[in-house]
Amino acid sequence: MNGKGLRFGIVVSRFNDLITSNLLSGALSAFVEQGVDEKDLEVVRVPGAFEIPQAAKKLCSSRELDGIVCLGAVIKGGTPHFEYISAETTEYVAKSLDIPRTQIISVIEFYSFLHATPRVNIRC
Repeated sequence: MNGKGLRFGIVVSRFNDLITSNLLSGALSAFVEQGVDEKDLEVVRVPGAFEIPQAAKKLCSSRELDGIVCLGAVIKGGTPHFEYISAETTEYVAKSLDIPRTQIISVIEFYSFLHATPRVNIRC
């Protein structure tokens, strides 16, 4: 891919920041490796995964973007809450971004922080 001249938005949740920061770092590096200029990457941080769809929709409606990336991490607690958040976030992003743009939705579910660390290159 030659990303020169392309503009992308990235929406990333702050919740579970150690994980999402690594996901963001990887996404930014991948864009730059493909020739996308850093000034053509707009990063928006939101409190948690559930806020991603609304921020993505707003970003897409207010900017001329060639694509959007949504990043979040949900870790299982003592309830099935993580399943609901992940499923609803992904569904709402897909529904709310009824746009002819490239969409990458990566709201990852983990059973524990230790389960997440090798997948996002965190050293404990």
